[in-house]
Amino acid sequence: DLALNERDFLESRSSRDASGRTPSTEEKEELRLEKKLREICALKRRQVAGEVLDKLQAEKVAKRGELFREVAELKLRRAEKELMRIFKRHSKAFQDAFWELEWQALYADDSTASSGSTQAPFGIFDETGCDGPVTVTQAATKAESRAPRWVGVPLHVQVRKAEVAAFAIEVLEGLVRLGWAAPGEAVGDLGSGKGGFGFGGTGKKVSDGVFASYGQSFGPGDIIHCEAEREEGRLRIGFAKNNEPLGVAFDAEDVWTGPLAGVVCGKGFKVQIVSAENEALGPGLPKETGLEGFIEYDQPQMAIAERDYRVGPEDSLLLWAGETLHVSSDDGEGWLFGFFLDPEDPDDGGWFPADCVRFLDEAVQAQESAFEARATASQGAVSERAQQSNCKSPLPPTQQGVATAGYPTEWEQAPLAAESATDEGPVGGLLEWLQKLSLQKYSAAATVWCTDMGAVSLQEVEESWEDFAEALALKPLERKRLAKAVQG
Repeated sequence: DLALNERDFLESRSSRDASGRTPSTEEKEELRLEKKLREICALKRRQVAGEVLDKLQAEKVAKRGELFREVAELKLRRAEKELMRIFKRHSKAFQDAFWELEWQALYADDSTASSGSTQAPFGIFDETGCDGPVTVTQAATKAESRAPRWVGVPLHVQVRKAEVAAFAIEVLEGLVRLGWAAPGEAVGDLGSGKGGFGFGGTGKKVSDGVFASYGQSFGPGDIIHCEAEREEGRLRIGFAKNNEPLGVAFDAEDVWTGPLAGVVCGKGFKVQIVSAENEALGPGLPKETGLEGFIEYDQPQMAIAERDYRVGPEDSLLLWAGETLHVSSDDGEGWLFGFFLDPEDPDDGGWFPADCVRFLDEAVQAQESAFEARATASQGAVSERAQQSNCKSPLPPTQQGVATAGYPTEWEQAPLAAESATDEGPVGGLLEWLQKLSLQKYSAAATVWCTDMGAVSLQEVEESWEDFAEALALKPLERKRLAKAVQG
């Protein structure tokens, strides 16, 4: 089979010779290698037929694959050059064909719709369900109404239980509201009932007739993405404006048995579909990260900056290593929203990369508070011993804040060394070492690992730091910090 494939591969020679063009240096080299490869292929066929080859012939056959790759690379380079020449000669035709396909796929209207199609494609407006005077194009990708009152049109996009679905529209004219509605809910006044969930151009979300501020206002020229997810008894709906996520707008108990349909309504509006899709959620299928990953904390979480973040967009929160802050939201895509002062004042906050900070949960804060207390007590003991030995050098003032608790100075560490050797298991000084690396929350697991591995000194732990990190399941930034400390 390999010999047959190689013969097919070499068929292009005769067609190239027939062109009458003088071959270039690269083409001459290709012809030379082709001839050599043909001879080797003939030897291979003789060998397959049962002939015994001499040593030189066997060596040639053994190098056949290497020669084949060399010829293939030459042919590929020649094909790339030829394709570029063809593209340049016919670039206008290529551009026209590309834009024609793109236009038909995304913005097809009456002029490009197939006259023979009677069934509406998936992901477009459902003209039969309009509430009020709404005009839908034949391809059902655009909808408009000149009515001065609220009217609406449903979409063929539906989301059922254990599914996620989304659609996006471009606002061309007027005031628009979009979202999802359960069966029997008003389409013309989306959000007036319990089963309606809408987001309007004024920057308000509405459900069960209750309006609330959300996201940003939008209008003509904006593209609004709307996504719904029904999983584990919850309905989550979120929106995005011009590819910028606005977060979860609705997170409600999913009490509906039937599908929820996408809806667009408005006054004197005109919109067109940009995209639409749905996907089943189940074992083995990836979940949508936009809504599932977005977290709004009921109580802002304390965190400490582990590295600087001094350059970012206008809505960023700039950080300096060691600062403490409140984190109120996680967009699920690597960005957090936090505050320095008042968590209730949105003007005081901004977005920053999630890997810039480390969360301080209750357990960690308790450990750090305990360490501060021990450090203070030890400082008093050292001060008393210093006075007894007529030491006149005053101790440094106690450093306040979380950063000091996470990174104790040398004068704080010394009094704890003797105590650590007695209460930290087989390795003396383990707690202080973990404190230096801000890994104190792993102290229990580290002690267990040292006992299991028979480690009796920090040097042994450092020599096996990779196994140590693996056993403690350190996060990437924590592992990097450990490696830097061990390797110097």
